[in-house]
Amino acid sequence: TYTPKYIEVNQNSMFLSGFSVSPSGVWFSDLGTPEYIDAESNFEVRTNDGDKIYGQKAFNNEVLIFKQNSFHKVIGDSPENYQLVELSGEYGCISNQTAIEYNEKLVWLDQKGIVEYNGASWSVISTPVEDIFRRMNLDVAKEKACAVHHLYRNQIWWGIPIDGATQNNITVVF
Repeated sequence: TYTPKYIEVNQNSMFLSGFSVSPSGVWFSDLGTPEYIDAESNFEVRTNDGDKIYGQKAFNNEVLIFKQNSFHKVIGDSPENYQLVELSGEYGCISNQTAIEYNEKLVWLDQKGIVEYNGASWSVISTPVEDIFRRMNLDVAKEKACAVHHLYRNQIWWGIPIDGATQNNITVVF
């Protein structure tokens, strides 16, 4: 038995990824039967690019799939017509724990900064503090970085390790 790291449900289908034996693979269920996944119900995301899937999130009736250096969306309304669309081959997400929905947008941490997606387009929104992200200990951040939406303050906080730290030692506030 293999255990996925990432599970999302979208339009009555379940999407699974993060298997160690298939780092670029995504499996999906039939509509209305998330407990059943056919062995052929899968697709690869940028096969053989040396990158693995670092997360996935359901957002605006789409499933977004994140690798470290790219992100994609699944379009279609049934397993018969699912298609994978690459949104960026330059930006990705370092950890599923850093992706959070905020003000009807999805925001997450790329190795170069914070990316915002509104369902139609995306942009990097952290250019003014880019120097902080250059100091990020990326290997540790993949496991330790996280995001929290502080509702009362209407802020998102990202905890990241910088300057060789092995734990999150700075909070970036947006």
